[in-house]
Amino acid sequence: MAQDKLVVVPAQDHHLVRVAQNLRVEDRWDVRMGGIRDNLKAFREANLKGRTWAALDEREQAVAVGGVVPNEVTSEVSIWLMGTDALREHWREFARRSPQYIDALSEIYPVMSNLVQADQKVRIKWLKRVGFKINPMPIFIGPERAVFFKFKKERR
Repeated sequence: MAQDKLVVVPAQDHHLVRVAQNLRVEDRWDVRMGGIRDNLKAFREANLKGRTWAALDEREQAVAVGGVVPNEVTSEVSIWLMGTDALREHWREFARRSPQYIDALSEIYPVMSNLVQADQKVRIKWLKRVGFKINPMPIFIGPERAVFFKFKKERR
């Protein structure tokens, strides 16, 4: 087995900046549909309100950032992940290792949820793989009426 090349660390501001400036097209679309116009501002707010991590490659460059933000209305946390095109180079390792991180988060946060665009088939497959349930009831967002599904993981 090849040596792991990704390292997950608490996110620092320069990690947020790098990912915000190099966001994958599909993630830019997700952010836009969520009504967010400034990726970096959104990442920084999430970092202040919750917990945020960065996945670094072998050059110590952030290829993804993600985290959890407490919901101000419910006991759930919103879990999120955004990446750069460089994440594709590490997708197998990311997919292999991510269940351990999601399980660890589930021990701390009993209910995690968010929305995923209905046409993001690979992302939905990954969410299911790491234990999230997808609610097939469509949620229409924005003037484009983009179709999203809610996903959720509850600790048992």
